[in-house]
Amino acid sequence: MKKGFKAVAGAMTLTMAVAAFAACGGGNDKNYAENNTQFKICTSGPLTGDYAKYGLGVKNGATMAVEEINKVSQAELGFTFKFDMADDRADPTEVTSKYTSFYEGGMQISLGTVTSGACIQWKADAKDDGIFMLTPSATSDAVYANSDYTYQMCFSDNNQGTAAAKYVKDNVTEKTVGVFYQTDDEYSSGIYNTFIAEMGDKASAVVKASFTKDTKTDFSSQVQTLKDCEFVFMPIYYSDASRFMTTANLAANKIEQYYGCDGLDGIDSMAGFDVTTIPQEISFLTHFNSNAEGGKAKDFVDKYTEEFGTETLNQFGASAYDCVYAIYEALKAAKADGKEVKVNMAPKAVCEIMKEQLQKITLTGFVTGTTIKWNKDGTVNKPADRVIVKGIDK
Repeated sequence: MKKGFKAVAGAMTLTMAVAAFAACGGGNDKNYAENNTQFKICTSGPLTGDYAKYGLGVKNGATMAVEEINKVSQAELGFTFKFDMADDRADPTEVTSKYTSFYEGGMQISLGTVTSGACIQWKADAKDDGIFMLTPSATSDAVYANSDYTYQMCFSDNNQGTAAAKYVKDNVTEKTVGVFYQTDDEYSSGIYNTFIAEMGDKASAVVKASFTKDTKTDFSSQVQTLKDCEFVFMPIYYSDASRFMTTANLAANKIEQYYGCDGLDGIDSMAGFDVTTIPQEISFLTHFNSNAEGGKAKDFVDKYTEEFGTETLNQFGASAYDCVYAIYEALKAAKADGKEVKVNMAPKAVCEIMKEQLQKITLTGFVTGTTIKWNKDGTVNKPADRVIVKGIDK
């Protein structure tokens, strides 16, 4: 559970390039869902390995939503839902086999994948099949680019990089700013590039240190590069961030604040790392506050922790929960509009419904947003917060 409080970082309301709208899918008209007895939602993500906390959060959050919805969906829609998830270990090369198995097994809609690189491959696999995707956590701008069948519940890298730059320019005016990022990761490099661009004439003063997946075992040199920065922006995942922080603890440094994006969510509950040993403030941009004192977010936290504990409680799971409910609400809205909604609908028919409804409806009172809408390019429009995981030691 997060310790601390939240401070508003600002709403994500950027205007993106709009994809040309066309019918869902290409020439593949096979309906593998024709014999379905439940409406199938599928996804893949890391259920093992360094990023398993994210994948397990998505699995648990989506499962929780399906279990709740199935108590009422038979009466509302005439059918129940089934959720299935495969382990792709956050590796794009693992995706196609998982996608194909799900598609031929009757998948009608997907949550894409958990991580960005894998989701770009999923998007390519889904293109001709008309599988609509609402991803809880694949933030890369390439996920939604040049597509009208890929939507995000999470903030895009572009939005996160822009929000981070705004926060720094508004709040970190008298300190040396550093940035620590991964050059060969879609998520990290995407946010970094936007952040630097949005910093404008202040970008040249930012101290930069980077790594790759092959050099992440030792961050000693990067710590030396950033040791005189009071503020370090970390658009990376929590496992790498914790390794940097631990290494920095062993050297003299002037660092006062670590600030990240949604990839830092879960750093305070990861096995083998204790945030209380880190003297600096740690905070990150998020659309989910696990310290909420009321409303849907608190209800989610209470139920999630009762069923699954706190280790995998993060915005990835909350976002997946909201994804499933968004799908449910869109199908109900389509039925209310007089559209045929049935359990064995072909994926292309589902895709057309989702594209239409998510451009029309505004969701309210969800876990990751008091109001949620989508821009025409599939990016989400909702408020964002800065959650402080740990305050600075005095």
